[in-house]
Amino acid sequence: MRTSILIAVLLLAALSLSCGHGADISVSPGSFPSSDFSLRVERLDGSGRLAAEIGGTEANPSVVVTAEDASALKGAYFYVDFPGECYHPQKVEFGDFLGGEDETLTLAVTTQADEVPLAITQIHPDSATGASGSGMLARVYFASGAAASVKSASQVPGGSENAVKDLTLVPTATEGQYFLTWHEINIGDYNNDSTVGIQDITPLAVRFGSSVGDGDPNDSWDDLIDGNGDGVINIQDITPIAAHFGNSLAGYKILKNDNPTPLPNLSLPTSPLSILRPTDYEAKERVEYAYGAIVVDDGDEYRVAACDASGEMGVLSEPAIFTSGGAPEIPTGLAATYGVAIGVGNVYLTWSANSESDLLGYHLFRRPEGVTEFEQIVALAASSTHYTDTGLESGNYEYAISAYNTLMQESELSEPVSAAPFYYPPPDPPTNLQALNTGIDEGSIKLTWTASESTTVDHYEIHRQAPGEADFSPLTEVPDSATQYLDEGLTIGETYSYKLRAVDSWGAIGEFTEPVSTTPSEEPPTPVTITSIATDRYTFNPGENAEAHLSVTVDPPGTPVSWDSGGVGSFPGGTSGTSVTWKPEGISGAQGVLVTATADDGSTQDSESITLVATEMSKLGGGALGDDFTLPSRDAPNQPYLSLHDYTDDHMVVLLDLGHYT
Repeated sequence: MRTSILIAVLLLAALSLSCGHGADISVSPGSFPSSDFSLRVERLDGSGRLAAEIGGTEANPSVVVTAEDASALKGAYFYVDFPGECYHPQKVEFGDFLGGEDETLTLAVTTQADEVPLAITQIHPDSATGASGSGMLARVYFASGAAASVKSASQVPGGSENAVKDLTLVPTATEGQYFLTWHEINIGDYNNDSTVGIQDITPLAVRFGSSVGDGDPNDSWDDLIDGNGDGVINIQDITPIAAHFGNSLAGYKILKNDNPTPLPNLSLPTSPLSILRPTDYEAKERVEYAYGAIVVDDGDEYRVAACDASGEMGVLSEPAIFTSGGAPEIPTGLAATYGVAIGVGNVYLTWSANSESDLLGYHLFRRPEGVTEFEQIVALAASSTHYTDTGLESGNYEYAISAYNTLMQESELSEPVSAAPFYYPPPDPPTNLQALNTGIDEGSIKLTWTASESTTVDHYEIHRQAPGEADFSPLTEVPDSATQYLDEGLTIGETYSYKLRAVDSWGAIGEFTEPVSTTPSEEPPTPVTITSIATDRYTFNPGENAEAHLSVTVDPPGTPVSWDSGGVGSFPGGTSGTSVTWKPEGISGAQGVLVTATADDGSTQDSESITLVATEMSKLGGGALGDDFTLPSRDAPNQPYLSLHDYTDDHMVVLLDLGHYT
């Protein structure tokens, strides 16, 4: 069970005597709705019905809302109404019928008069299966006393965060006439229906986890849903819904200069609003407004403010000012920084800020070497004085910048600056490229190579020249970890040529290897087989300066063989070849050591293992087994014949050479 974050701290007011404070009501859930409390269901995503029961005490009642006979239920949006003169919501707990905390988003608004709006929805409902059956959705706890303050059911979007940020005068085709343009801001209205309500949690659930500016086709929708402006659609974006709950935007008033009377509505003269919000707006992006055309004079200032249906205004925007002073000054101080510290493929640009009061922003331009015209790459706000151009290809570039004002008058370009983004040198080619046609499937060629020595390689490109082709063409790409590739389905008797090159993580391409050629295999491969494995010694004392000489016989002869002992002991002469030496270095205590030989011809492989044993022996009465110890034998007749058990631990394995005992 989860407790939602209460959106506001509500102070207890004195309990009205008319609320009947005193006797307990049934602690077990009673019938519902009662005369004081009721349940309103706004929407269900799926089928089923909601029911509610009241319990607790008269002083501290609680309401439990459950889903019943649900089928594929993904979301529920509902209200618990209560007598606000007697009670206020204290906390809300959500059940896990629709899923746990990482599977659902929940909303509970406790600042509204006489109602608690609630919503719970599964994250990514388009791919969720929904819940079926019955279970608790939420429990709302109330305390005696009216709230100290509440919000009305509907009000104008207020606060500086809802003020228009991009009011602009745009010239028309007629000289001296302009349009006023801007984009709507109504924080929390994620479903774009003009009102912040419980259903605004749905777009948040749909786009949960996405980022603004990642190039996704829904990027403009993500910008609308990113209520806290951190660039990520996450659980923090629920808070703006609650903080602005009930805000309703009907349109805008436009004020000119100091005149408190708004400009008239050009489409509906009787409306108190200068421009109305479009009805049935379904686009998943902010509404864009255009008012006019209007005739402007030098020094005219225009501001806009959001309004609700009653005409109440929110916060005025910053002014769009018409001035006949012309375009802004050319920006100065443009500089480009690049190198390892700035990053691969990046250029960091800075400039000095312009000082015009009507400055709206800057346009930044780029021109690659060999290109005649500059191309605009980004529009930046008037407050910007730096920008990082990322993801550039290796080469030389020039940059220039211009400034533009609220009338979209633009300065000339600044003097260009040059930059060459840092890139690591192209990777070295792989070496020892070979084209093999033996020991592999019929009609195939196996390519092997030694990896490039460069540390930045991302992958290798394999190019092939097939019979009848005039030149090489790309065949495939393989990861940097690959050192072989099998080209199959080739024509027997024809010659194929190959070459490789390395490509690094930033797209830099190295030189090709020298080409190699061969014809495809005509026979299926012969599986490699280890026919025998042997050693001249099986047992060792820990720390003993001794060694075992191991060998295998492989068919076909000449097949590469590698050895492995699981990291125990050492191979002084290396781990490759049909014969190797192993020493029990670093071993303490008794243990068995599994030594494995693997033969691999590139297509097939075979493995065989042998066990070497490190023993732990001691004399009678304790003490280490010294070098002077000899087993009883006819070669030492004065030694007593003692029990073998006296010399060994029960768990040791000892191999005895009984050659003298005939």
